Amino acid sequence: MAVVALTPVSLANHKSATLVAPASWTAANLPDGNTIPNGGSTILGMNNSGASSRTVVVAIPASAATDSQSVTGVTHTLAAGEVKYVKLGNPGVYGNPTLVTASHAEVLLKAFTI
Repeated sequence: MAVVALTPVSLANHKSATLVAPASWTAANLPDGNTIPNGGSTILGMNNSGASSRTVVVAIPASAATDSQSVTGVTHTLAAGEVKYVKLGNPGVYGNPTLVTASHAEVLLKAFTI
């Protein structure tokens, strides 16, 4: 299966947006992950709809390495039933689009731009 892009919901100050409950967000694409456009003002919503702890990794591309040091993504741990939001980092470091992978399809994702 190929990587699946998520389309962010725009939360601009000059228009309204209809937000949907975390239970109806998009299931994480396993095993290839999801990409999210990252213009520097992107927020990732993560919902663990399962009964066990799950993880989500926000990748940092190898091109962001300094002095040939390896880089690893940022791992977010979600307890059972937990919803978390994280602002994606600088697109110069995290890439645009940014790759996000989850440990299980019970993790539901939603992207927002502000």
